[in-house]
Amino acid sequence: MDLGFYENTFNVDWFVSDSQILNWAISFMGGRGHRRVYGPDFLDYFTRNGSKAITHYFLGASEECVGALKDNLWKIEPGFKVVGARNGYFGHAEESQIVEDINRCRPDIVWVGLGTPKQQEWISRNKPLLRCKALLAVGFAFDVNAGTKKDAPKWLGPFGLTWLYRLVCEPRRLWKRYLVYNSVFLFRLAIQVCTGKPTPPPSPRVQPVSET
Repeated sequence: MDLGFYENTFNVDWFVSDSQILNWAISFMGGRGHRRVYGPDFLDYFTRNGSKAITHYFLGASEECVGALKDNLWKIEPGFKVVGARNGYFGHAEESQIVEDINRCRPDIVWVGLGTPKQQEWISRNKPLLRCKALLAVGFAFDVNAGTKKDAPKWLGPFGLTWLYRLVCEPRRLWKRYLVYNSVFLFRLAIQVCTGKPTPPPSPRVQPVSET
């Protein structure tokens, strides 16, 4: 499967799927060495195993969620260094202020949990302006690690059913993402399988198949 359009649509260095279904599609199309990296698990693992010298900034979710997230991460690792945070409820006009705040805090890593595709678009626009070492788009990771929303049972992940659990929990918010955009993904995949050629890049507003 040709994932190069993500690098063209969004200014990213590395696109990693958190969807088991997308991993199956990549393998089916001949991709090798690609593993699912689930955002909530990755943030938890990084907290427990990352260098304690690394500094962090969180951008996304609600004020309540961000506060609970920091508290929970400090319980896991008291030495986890959070130098700044900002909730995800802001307009385009406020982006310059957020960039200034991040640059003032000078974090090593900025964790962006604005949801797909908003978080990728935000990173693409602001990456050249930020003085940090890495920007990580982790979607649902803030809510899960903060405890403000329940994650799907672990056994659903290998079967590619995390999306179904989330759809049942939040049908009004997620029905379009999973029922419409994932159908677009399957349609484009079918065309690529039949023709052997990648379909044209989708609009940046069209969301790729995702479980977060």
